[in-house]
Amino acid sequence: MKQKICFLAIDTEEDFINSQTVNSFEGVKNLKLISPILKEFKLRPTFFCTGKVLENFASLFKQYQNFGCEIALHGFYDHLNMKEQNQKEREEKLSKHYNLYQNIFKEAPVGFRAVQNTIDEAGLKLLENKFKYDSSIISFYPHFKKYIGYTGKTASKLYRPDNLNILEIPLNPLFAGVQLQGKWLRELGVVFYKFWLKIKQPELISLSFHSWDLNPEQKNGGEIFVGYLRKIILLLKEQGYEFKNGQEIYGEYK
Repeated sequence: MKQKICFLAIDTEEDFINSQTVNSFEGVKNLKLISPILKEFKLRPTFFCTGKVLENFASLFKQYQNFGCEIALHGFYDHLNMKEQNQKEREEKLSKHYNLYQNIFKEAPVGFRAVQNTIDEAGLKLLENKFKYDSSIISFYPHFKKYIGYTGKTASKLYRPDNLNILEIPLNPLFAGVQLQGKWLRELGVVFYKFWLKIKQPELISLSFHSWDLNPEQKNGGEIFVGYLRKIILLLKEQGYEFKNGQEIYGEYK
């Protein structure tokens, strides 16, 4: 029987309200809401953090690292997607972000995830000499949403994009491009995923959400979302999934 893995990750970033990034961090402050779940199920997720989050909450993420979680980089520095930055800006911001991480944690980061999953070939090329893995590419994109991002060959399992020297841990939708992701979970609820997990159980699945899903100002956010999260974790465990962070997945792949 093949191992079924769930990559558990939290995109930890500035608040996102009314489809706009705002310079506040209520979602990050509410990460404490998931502490009981992490302890109950002995989960050690990956926190993909923007540079601004690490600037403001370095001590918090040192604690998470000491707890056994992985801290990785989210975006080149701030919460801007790749279309809003040219290659020179990306390179300069990535260097700043990378150095900030090293100054805080006294080691190099292993993983990266692009803001809004907007990575392209040039962006991946920037990453391959600094990171062991990327987790930005969606293996199947919804037909009803405009696609922005990587146009090369994708896969629903671990792979190296276009033979680049970086491992891709893809975001793997369950149905029609719908991912097991915070916003979808808040909108669709647990019953939707319960149905599809009876039909489809991929070897690799990603369960990810944003720090701002924990903001009670969001629809079904805060404590309501935590309730959804606990139910979906129980469901995945019932289906035999093992929860791992990106560093653990990379280590086993290597």
